[in-house]
Amino acid sequence: MSGSRAERLIEAGIRLSAGLVIVSLALIFIFVGKEALPLLLQPGSYPSASLSRLFLPQEGEYGFSWQPVSAIPQYSLLPLVVGTLKVTLVALLVALPVALSAAVFSTEFAPFWLRELIKPVIELLAGIPSVVLGFFALMVLATWLQDLFGFTYRLNAVSAGIAMSLAVIPVVYTVAEDALTALSR
Repeated sequence: MSGSRAERLIEAGIRLSAGLVIVSLALIFIFVGKEALPLLLQPGSYPSASLSRLFLPQEGEYGFSWQPVSAIPQYSLLPLVVGTLKVTLVALLVALPVALSAAVFSTEFAPFWLRELIKPVIELLAGIPSVVLGFFALMVLATWLQDLFGFTYRLNAVSAGIAMSLAVIPVVYTVAEDALTALSR
């Protein structure tokens, strides 16, 4: 009797969780739609948001800029592409040497007991959600880097790149370690 009651409670909990996820997704779509609707319904009031203007410099002193929430919204794709490339470059410059060095060390030099400790610890990094990494980069890493290097802005490609490298390290390490282990001595 108690087993079926427990099963019903677990089933109700799962249904409640699934319902909350569906409602959360619906609310996200409603929010994004509400924010984008004026742009879609009144394209004349946002002259910099046309498809042809996305690839050209903006009028006035702004040049190429992406400022969707400013008093005069500016929409240009070039800053997004350049920013993505900068963050990717920083992430690769940090992640590749660390991950490859760790993979070579753990396969070639580390004793068995240490290898069995290193591998799960590095692979645990893959389980950290990107939202947590972004929050860490914004709240902790950005302040530390700003104090260390005297950056003018807290939001920069170095902070984001280092945070992204924490997400890339486990992937590169796992692939490199598997490849090195598959090689014959």
